[in-house]
Amino acid sequence: MEAVAGIALLYVILFLLYWGGTAYIRVDRERTMPRKKGFRFFFFLFIVGIVIFAVWFLYETPSKMTAISFLALAYFVVFAIFWIASSLQRRIKKCPYKRSSWFNAFMILFVISIALMIAGLVKSLPDNYATSMPTISEKDSTNPYASKYDDATLLKTIRKDARNTFYNKPYNKDNKFDDGLNKSLARILKQNNIPDSLSQNFTNCVNYEIWTKPEDATFDLPLKTCVSDYSSGLMQKTKYVNPTYAMANFKKDDESNAALINYVKTHMNAKTSFEHVKTSYQIEDTNTKKGVFINMTYRQRNVLNETVISHIYAKIDDKGKIVVLDKN
Repeated sequence: MEAVAGIALLYVILFLLYWGGTAYIRVDRERTMPRKKGFRFFFFLFIVGIVIFAVWFLYETPSKMTAISFLALAYFVVFAIFWIASSLQRRIKKCPYKRSSWFNAFMILFVISIALMIAGLVKSLPDNYATSMPTISEKDSTNPYASKYDDATLLKTIRKDARNTFYNKPYNKDNKFDDGLNKSLARILKQNNIPDSLSQNFTNCVNYEIWTKPEDATFDLPLKTCVSDYSSGLMQKTKYVNPTYAMANFKKDDESNAALINYVKTHMNAKTSFEHVKTSYQIEDTNTKKGVFINMTYRQRNVLNETVISHIYAKIDDKGKIVVLDKN
């Protein structure tokens, strides 16, 4: 979807350049004849390109209100430029006739875009200026993890919530655990004046510490560690790994990883023959290796219906993507 949106945006830009250039030539040469019919087809593709990019932007931006506000701002700027430029042109040419009816429709959208920008600005004020924990919205009230964690929360409680969210499930960016943890970290980010550009890296740092500190420790230990890294300047130089998804998929009794097992089963000849033997893992957060690296041994039946022992060595990232590094 990202590649399609990129192509759509590129086409929109190229079409605007072509449209603007040819429009200037037509005005300069005082051409009054309508454009060729083929232009309508490319104009239609131009509209489709805008729609595709807008849909992708709305889908990818975490806050839908923020996405809508940005799109409204883009429309506001484009229409304002067109309005001013066309008004000057009408004044120079002393046009006696009124604008066409379609202009009124776009003017209504222009007013709506102003309202959406104001709504987006008002919605963002609490996040920018609140000095206490963020208020819980109606949507967040259904999230059992929203702003749930304070300094005294045990790490094993947070780990349990992560397992309840991610275990044996594909990663979903709109999940309750990440949303709740982010709301709990909002206070820390504000109190320590951590800029937005580092908020994601700070969140990754906290996630890393949650799984590397003793589970009986309290939440204030990861927080103090990551705030210290920011204060010392280490965070500005380091990109932290977030191991939560991979770690939440480990089963306590045999240390198997559900995400990796599901991946292996989808590539097996006989899924029901899978039998876990042992698993080991390492959380790597160095300049050359980042992620959760898992080495799993298992039994399966091959194409000859023989039971064989197989191995897989793979990396799981924070979004649940699995990269196989070795398999035999």
